[in-house]
Amino acid sequence: MASEVTAAPVALLLAGPTAVGKTQLVLELAERIPIAVVSIDSRQIYRGMDLATAKPSPAERARVPHYGIDSRDLDQPWTPGEAARDVRRWIGESWASGRLPVVTGGSGLYLQAALVGFDSDRKPPDPEQRRLLEERLKRRGLASMVEELRRRDPESARRIDLANPRRVLRALELAAIGASAGGSLQTRPLQLTGPRFLLVRERKDLVERIDRRVEGFFAAGLVDETRRLVARWGEQALSRLPTLGYDQVRAHLRGEMTLAESIEAVKIATRRYAKRQMTWFRKFGDFVEVDAAAGERALESLLERVPRQ
Repeated sequence: MASEVTAAPVALLLAGPTAVGKTQLVLELAERIPIAVVSIDSRQIYRGMDLATAKPSPAERARVPHYGIDSRDLDQPWTPGEAARDVRRWIGESWASGRLPVVTGGSGLYLQAALVGFDSDRKPPDPEQRRLLEERLKRRGLASMVEELRRRDPESARRIDLANPRRVLRALELAAIGASAGGSLQTRPLQLTGPRFLLVRERKDLVERIDRRVEGFFAAGLVDETRRLVARWGEQALSRLPTLGYDQVRAHLRGEMTLAESIEAVKIATRRYAKRQMTWFRKFGDFVEVDAAAGERALESLLERVPRQ
């Protein structure tokens, strides 16, 4: 295996909706060939967000090297633009270690940013993000916001009118998602080469797996984990990272729903999310669909198309 990533990085991409069985298939693949997991999950990167994100356990990570897991705190946002850069680096490190990089995750926007980029010029304003930025502008003043922009996006800081608060706030808003007022991510795509797989299951099977998984989260201590996150980071930090499971449990902790209602709300929201994921993946295109319920045949489908570099 080569130790250097070319202009078009080579990896195996494994996508799929939540609870479809990506982790299990990756572990089975690792028993056959040397691989490393390059996670592009937008929540598993945060330390402490373990249960509701279905983060691979320490034992599972001991079996297969993982990139993109537990490398940030909740006050260190991971933007799609940063994900695109990080994935490129992790792929290189994986090949350098003699392992096939397997890029995996279910976060559509982050996957898109890493594979093809996205056009920041067409990104509409985010009302909530803009409101928070305007509040910070009132508290801290324009000079402080300009200094933050210079740290986060020097290119934009050089190009825009720094005396114009609206332009400064727009540039910071774009920086928060990894885009730039000084240039679009669309001009810097990852252009990943290699096979792209989409794990699928029958809808009834997937719904049953989602329900069992959610019940498992709560049995394993999701309420206590959420309570610890709130105590450590506060409600505001968690509200800026809306996440299935934690959002509903926080509502329970505030007394807005019973525990049973919280569990059911997580199940319903996760089923809907999985449906949206499948719609997005199929629109994204260029995937070989693999039936995750096919067992050994699913594994063989991946092995038949293992890229070499």
